[in-house]
Amino acid sequence: MATQSGTRKTYDSTVGVKLDMEDAIHLISPFDVPFLGTYGAEGGSALSSEDTSSKKVEWIEDELVPSSDTVNETFSDSDTTLTVDNGGYFKANDLIRIGDELLVVSAVSGNDLTVSRGYGDSSAAAAADGDKITILGTLPVEGADPVSGVNFQRVSKYNMTQIYQDELEVTRSEEKAAKYGVSSEIAYQGGKRLKEAAIKLEQNIILGSRYEDTGAKKRSMGGLDYFITSNVDAATTSLTMTKINDQMQNSFNAGGNVSLLVVGGAQKRVINGFDADDIRFSQDENIRGAVVDFLDTDFGRVYVMLNRWVPTNMLFGLEPQYINLVWFDRWFMEALAKTGDRQQYQLIGECSMKVKNEKAHFKFNALT
Repeated sequence: MATQSGTRKTYDSTVGVKLDMEDAIHLISPFDVPFLGTYGAEGGSALSSEDTSSKKVEWIEDELVPSSDTVNETFSDSDTTLTVDNGGYFKANDLIRIGDELLVVSAVSGNDLTVSRGYGDSSAAAAADGDKITILGTLPVEGADPVSGVNFQRVSKYNMTQIYQDELEVTRSEEKAAKYGVSSEIAYQGGKRLKEAAIKLEQNIILGSRYEDTGAKKRSMGGLDYFITSNVDAATTSLTMTKINDQMQNSFNAGGNVSLLVVGGAQKRVINGFDADDIRFSQDENIRGAVVDFLDTDFGRVYVMLNRWVPTNMLFGLEPQYINLVWFDRWFMEALAKTGDRQQYQLIGECSMKVKNEKAHFKFNALT
């Protein structure tokens, strides 16, 4: 045994010294999942959820026949055949308006309408390719039989459930050994696996692609990026309030009412900078800066939800009432058959989502 002379210092005491170790372990990796939990100033769940007992979740969608269309030619003031984008929206005896002129449709052939010009007190006028056509109803002869109506066929849409599975394995000795911050290694590792699985599901909600490999018996769920195909801005690189209003209008024109913008960190900073001098906030003398939780657009107030898993180039405008998660099995952990001197468990969850009325939503996917 070694001897020591002189003053004894802490550097000399190397055996039997108590550790000042905090009895907790801190996860430093991000694991917030706004779509699955509560979020921001709204304080609620971003998406509703329901249960299913089928690996394929389906829903049926229908549409009203639009009451307007677009000229698809240069239409002179003497033409009696009008080419439109969607001839199926029209029928004989329809009264339509282009600019200040009223016209009556006498026959429909594909996308070509036979029309009489200058109905009532209106005067025939030329129209340009892209001009709006408003359908004002029909002009049946009193007492006549009705003209066959126009309607859309209902459409069946679907998504697949995706299995989220992970395994954890702990020896008997490791589970029993005393540790700082961990009373049960199995419970601690299970909690970590659950967070990891939730992140993967959150990313799938955003970026997932629907596919079923029947040969390999595998399947994946489609997410927002997969289902939102109508109101897509793939040209805008710099986000502005005008561009958001343009997309809000596209959604509004399609019958939507977007109330939630979902953005990553980079685009959240851009939105925070919109009209910075006009931001309304309560006075706190010891706080500088402002965080934008709500954005007042030309089509109503929308909540801005920060989601770290949304790619920098993307922004989603959503009407949450049309989107919901569908659980085949909510998260659970079960013990596997015991082999050897260890314990084995698996974490399981199986989920899908419905994105209904996709024309009500919008997205940007080329932002910088």
